[in-house]
Amino acid sequence: MSFLISLDQRYRTNSLITLFMQFSLPMPRAIALTNYVKSCNTKANFVINLQLIYVARAERSHQ
Repeated sequence: MSFLISLDQRYRTNSLITLFMQFSLPMPRAIALTNYVKSCNTKANFVINLQLIYVARAERSHQ
């Protein structure tokens, strides 16, 4: 979880999409999560919402 703390909104859109896709998310889901995360206006919200990666990853691993 510690790597989430170092992430912030300076990440480019492509970097975030790549990050999400590393967790085997389909492209539309990766783009949707990226747009949602980029819409956050505080670092705290950004980090909290990045935890959605783990939710989505868990969803896929149980299918």
